[in-house]
Amino acid sequence: MAKVSKLDMAQAVLNHSNITTQKSLLGEKVIYTPTGSKVKAYQREYTSSDGQLAQRILAAPEAKMEPLVAKARGVIKAAIGSTRIDMCISADRQFAAFQVFKFLNLTYQRDSDVRIFEGYTANLLADLFLNGK
Repeated sequence: MAKVSKLDMAQAVLNHSNITTQKSLLGEKVIYTPTGSKVKAYQREYTSSDGQLAQRILAAPEAKMEPLVAKARGVIKAAIGSTRIDMCISADRQFAAFQVFKFLNLTYQRDSDVRIFEGYTANLLADLFLNGK
């Protein structure tokens, strides 16, 4: 599992107004302060077609995401591929941050800005990208 501080989007996540860090014996915990939930980092790879679908969903306005997610349920599956999505998601799924990367010239290169979601939309996207639901 990746660490939030090691991701390309670390500064955007750690500077968010609802994120704090706490020192612990094993390093630092990243906390979503409104709920006190721990934030974990994930990296998932997708095939080109699933990656394009995922990128369309993440680029859409929040008001239009729900029908796009409904169509993608059960379709988007993590697999070795040319698209990588870095995610930071709170354990209660009330906070989620995403950034898309494409595999070019033997390395993953940033292909989107960081998008941060809270509440219902964060939960909706977390279910899709972590569980395929």
